[in-house]
Parts: sequence; C-alpha cells; structure tokens
Amino acid sequence: MVVVVENTITNVALPSIQRDLGYTQSLSSWVVTAYALTFGTLLLVGGRIAQTIGYRRAALIGLVGFCLASGLGGAAKGFGMLVTARTLQGVFAALLAPTVLAALSSNFPTGTQRARAFGILAAVTGIGVVAGSVLGGVLTEYLSWRWTLYATCLLSATTIVGVLFWLRAAPTGRRHPIDAFGVTLSAVALFTTVYGFTEASRSGWTSPIVIGTLAISACSYVAFLIVESRVQSPLLALRVLGNRVRSAAYLNRLTTSISTFGLMFMMTYLLQDVMNYSAVATGFAMAPMVVGIIVGSNAGSLILLRTIGARGAATVGMLIAGGALIALTRISPYTQYAPDILVPLLIFGFGQGIATTVAMNVATMGLDTDDIGAGSALVNVMQQVGGAVGPALLATIAATSISFEDDPSIAAQIDGYSAGFVASAAIIMIGAVLVWLLGTSSTPIGDTVDREPPTPHIELEP
Repeated sequence: MVVVVENTITNVALPSIQRDLGYTQSLSSWVVTAYALTFGTLLLVGGRIAQTIGYRRAALIGLVGFCLASGLGGAAKGFGMLVTARTLQGVFAALLAPTVLAALSSNFPTGTQRARAFGILAAVTGIGVVAGSVLGGVLTEYLSWRWTLYATCLLSATTIVGVLFWLRAAPTGRRHPIDAFGVTLSAVALFTTVYGFTEASRSGWTSPIVIGTLAISACSYVAFLIVESRVQSPLLALRVLGNRVRSAAYLNRLTTSISTFGLMFMMTYLLQDVMNYSAVATGFAMAPMVVGIIVGSNAGSLILLRTIGARGAATVGMLIAGGALIALTRISPYTQYAPDILVPLLIFGFGQGIATTVAMNVATMGLDTDDIGAGSALVNVMQQVGGAVGPALLATIAATSISFEDDPSIAAQIDGYSAGFVASAAIIMIGAVLVWLLGTSSTPIGDTVDREPPTPHIELEP
C-alpha cells in the first residue's frame, strides 16, 4: 500500500503544490516523474540488494527511508527540495517493492495459504491505485497538499511496527560480485522506457527526444540480455525467464498494468472534463472498482486456481477485464453513472483482481533463494513499465481518433475516449491469448511452476 499509493496520491494535488511553491507549470510533471523514474530504474538493483541482506532488513531500511523522504517532501520549501524528496522516495520504493513479493513467497511457499496471501496482496495493490486518487483529492481539498506526503509517512511508520513484530527473517542469498554492466544497462533501459513514454504523453510520439529515447531503450534491453547470458553472476539470471509459465505471468502483469493505468487515466479526464465531476467526486466515482478487485483477487482467484489452474484463471480474468472495457464504449452524453460506469468498473476490477493475483503468485513460485529477488523485482518492473506505457499510449490514441479542434463537442470527446477503451481492451485480450499459448498446462496450480515433486517435510522429535 505504501508503494502503490504514492504512485497516484500527489497527482490530484499538483495544481495546489505549484501555486504554493511558486514554480512554473512546465515543471509540475517532474513531481510525478522523479518518483516514477527512480522507482522503475532501480527495481532490479533493489531486488538484488534485498535478497543479499535479507527481506526483513530490506523492508525496515526501505520503510524508514521512505518515511523520512515523505516527511521531507511534506516539509518542502521549494521545488528543488520537493523533487529531491520524491527522488529519494523512488529509491526506497525500489527496495521495498521486490521485498514484499519475496517475503511473501518465502513465508508462504505453497498451498492454499500462499494463494490467499497473494490474493490479499493483489487486493491491496488494486486498492492502493484507487485510494491514492481518492486520498489525494480529500487531503488536498480539506487539509493541505502536504498531507499527501505526510500520510504516506504515517503509513510507513505504522508498517514498520508490523514488520518488527510479524515479519520473520528469511534466508539470504549468496553474496555475488556486483554485475556492473547489468546494473548499468538495466538502469539505462528502464530509465529510457519510463522517460520515453512519459515524455510521449506531453510531446507526442513523433518528437525527436521520444524517438531517440525509446531507440536507446530498445538497444539497452538487447544489450542487457546479451550481457546477462554471458556473465558469471548476472543481475537477472535468464533462467528466471526461461520457464514459459513464469514468462506468461510477467506478460500478464505488463498487459494488465497497461490497461489498468490507462483506464484510470482516461476515466479521470472523462469524468472531470466531460461529466463535470470534481476531483474528489472523480476519486469516489472510481472507488467502487476496489470492490471488484477484492472479490476477484480472493474468492475468484482461489476458486479458479483450484479448478482450471493458473493458465486458465489468468486468461479468464484478463478476458473479463477486456469485456468490461468494451462495455465502457457505451458511454454517451446521456450516460448514467450506475449502469454505464459503475457496473463496468466493478466487472473490470473483478477480472483484474483475478489476473493480478495469478501473476504475482506464479511469477515468484519455484524460484530458489538466489533468484527470488530478481523474479520479484521483475513483477514490479512490469507494473512500472505498464504504468508509463498505458496512459501515454491510450491518451495518444484517444486524442488522435477525433480532431478536438475541428469538433470540440462532448460527443467528439467521448468518441476519442471510446477509441482508447477499445485499444485498452485489445491489449489485455491479446495478452490473454498469449498467456494461454505460453502456459504449458491448465492443470490446477501445484507447488511449483515447474511441476517438480515437492521436497519431503521431515519433523524432528523433540
């Protein structure tokens, strides 16, 4: 919750922050981008550090650092101090995010308890995405924008208590030499990906800086894979990606994140610009999606995992979410909230909850101690990349589908958003087909992704 809420909680507060600190509007985006870039860039490094020093210690360091950085941001006296604090938040978030998955995977290695644990995690992740927008609007309107940062400081401090009392120390991985080339290439690749898609939403896809940045990104990924296949102690062992079912889980997380963040972005503008909702009302209008996420990530995923297996559950969840996006294309100037927006949001949340739970569960299942940090980090990399790609890609599709200058009417704007919903549905449905094809079996989920026989458990006499 700490990490996910911070992705969105300050967005609604940006105009207030700008007025209070007195910087130009062109700099506002860096309040968001500084966090996203640092977080996305350092995830793989954070995963390696976490598995080396232990997940309990990594969680404590990450939470203390995140708490202090949030407090610094809340007390910011100027733009430079605020962006520095947001950058530090991203650094500690990159340590926290893979630690969460790795700690859960270590403490709940198999069985129904694991499925429930990851169902709760997926629900909390979905709640955090929506809660950030709601809290941001409420805190900014009734207290101050500074409380959007103080709130995560308090949340971090509360979580520290939980870690101290309840999180058991897990075995640490072997200490490996630092893969300097891997660290550098992964940082460049992730930085240019997040920056390129973020800049595309502002400057357009034909901007030279966007084209150049994304070209560097593609080359960096290729170079990273080549280097990781040859070094003795890689930052990301390619055996993590070698399993088809696990690769399907990462693809699931990527396409689901693109659709989820794209939906949140488009609905925010649709509700405010077209339906004249306030920022607070917009947050509450999207909040019911959380109900669908909670039901899907717990009851829905548990039932489907037991009956049709990981591949089937992931595919069904993604198809349900895609169908809900298609339903949103029915929005018109005469739209009523309950039948035309509320119901599709609930259905989307239900499908997204199922798909996300399966992705998080399977992506870290069966990994040994030396690989679990990288595997956990990669799940979060897919989420961050999806969070950058989704809004930029779908906003471009929505904007270019209708010429707003030639036809500025409400109907024309809705047509543009409908095109964005169709594109989002196509992305997640294509992802569902690929996940099904990559999966090797629809057998109900077992103890490991690789279907290896479980290690016997031996209890010693007292």
